[in-house]
Amino acid sequence: MKRSRNERFTRFLSIFAVIIIICIIGHVVSVIVNNEPGNMFKGVTFSIVLALIIIWIVVFIIYLVYKNSYKRYEQEMEQRKTGMTYMAVVYELIYIVDLANDELYHIQGKDNINIEQFKNVGAVDKLKRIFLEDVAVGYRDNVEAFLDIEKLEERFLNDDVLCEYYSTDNKWCLIRIIPIAHEGSGTIDRFVFTTRDITDEKEKMRRAQRQAIENSKRNNDALLERKEYSIIDIIDGALEDTSKMASLKGIEVKTDMSNNIPSRLIGSPGKIRLALSCMMMNAVMSTESGELVLKAYGKEQGKLYHLLIAVKDTSDGIYHSDSAFSIGLNITKEMLYIMNSELKTIREEGVGSEIYFEIDQEIAGS
Repeated sequence: MKRSRNERFTRFLSIFAVIIIICIIGHVVSVIVNNEPGNMFKGVTFSIVLALIIIWIVVFIIYLVYKNSYKRYEQEMEQRKTGMTYMAVVYELIYIVDLANDELYHIQGKDNINIEQFKNVGAVDKLKRIFLEDVAVGYRDNVEAFLDIEKLEERFLNDDVLCEYYSTDNKWCLIRIIPIAHEGSGTIDRFVFTTRDITDEKEKMRRAQRQAIENSKRNNDALLERKEYSIIDIIDGALEDTSKMASLKGIEVKTDMSNNIPSRLIGSPGKIRLALSCMMMNAVMSTESGELVLKAYGKEQGKLYHLLIAVKDTSDGIYHSDSAFSIGLNITKEMLYIMNSELKTIREEGVGSEIYFEIDQEIAGS
């Protein structure tokens, strides 16, 4: 049975006080039975009782100091709640999980849940009991493993903070956990648990991917055909495919291109366009805020141009789980495989992620 620190301290003081009262009663009874009123305030027993009373007073003073500090801490937590109200626009469910004091604070969503009914279990277990009932049976094991308290710190260190699941009301949702470091140290003693509905986003991504394929066919960019093309046109097309979605999410998309890229190359523009569009759509879908940078570099190698195309996320990292979000990356990998290339990833903790591929293309007119 788990209790908060405040409850444990109060229980300790109560038991200590009962012991002191029993000792006092025992001492008084002993003096009366032995008819020694002169020993009421002296002797070994009286010294023990007096020492216990002094210890209790000292402990009680410590308790008052602790309680006052804890009250300030709770006020700080309330302030954090107020500061997080902006998140309510994006997330349907928000909780703060206080690992240090084993407490759970409700911020947003599921207003009909009484947290106090779970007061005999820890904060993470409370969260699981409240939340897992909304998770479809086939996804509960994955979600429960994701919230394993023994692995939370490792997840935060590896920026593994997203988990997708299917709900009992037939919606696709995304869990995001946000660590809160204790002031003055790097210790993670609290985290924010959030979920949001991504059903519409997943459907938009599927439609966008289908549209990208259809666009390639309509533009006569047959996927297996080699032809002359401009890489700038490819990049502009990929930006056009994703600009509206990025704008809706408030994500800024930038480009960073080398000035030595030949104006015309010969290769597989249809496959490159589709691979790049899917990379961009995946990045936009899995990025909450910040910016994305589409980069293109390369160098001449005789009659060939070694081309490197990358999508860099400068916010919270590009999501690469085996879920519907990865549909776009799977298409990218298929296109790159046909062109004897592969998708690669660079991750920097606290900076973001970068996905890229390299490919040799013939320089037109060489």
